[in-house]
Amino acid sequence: MNKKAETKPKTKATSEGASKDSGKFEDMRDSAHKVWLAGLGVLATAEREGSKVFHKFVEAGEQLEGRGRDRIKHAREEAGQRFDRISEKIGGTAESQMAKTLERLGVPSRDEIHDLAKKIERLTAKVDALATERAKRPSPRPTTAK
Repeated sequence: MNKKAETKPKTKATSEGASKDSGKFEDMRDSAHKVWLAGLGVLATAEREGSKVFHKFVEAGEQLEGRGRDRIKHAREEAGQRFDRISEKIGGTAESQMAKTLERLGVPSRDEIHDLAKKIERLTAKVDALATERAKRPSPRPTTAK
């Protein structure tokens, strides 16, 4: 091996390149250190401000939830009112159609059956009264033939 090559003094160009590399490395190390410090700053701020921010988020969530509940309540009331209106329309229509159909088939209505039941009660009362009156009359004596 050649000792001259090993102990050859560095030229100006070689030392400038090394110093540029060394400067870049220092810049990278400084940047990395600043990033690290920024992360620590974020962590410290989060610890200090975290509970305040958390409570602000909770308050915002409660407000949003309240507005949502109000909207749901309003929608439920509106749907109930619509259902009632539709039920009344459908119910009335269905009842009248059913009544017409039963009338065509000759089936008596509820009112007709109710009136008929009252008439039967009155007739039953009259029959009972006549039976009681007849029971009170003396029975005719049979005539005997000799």
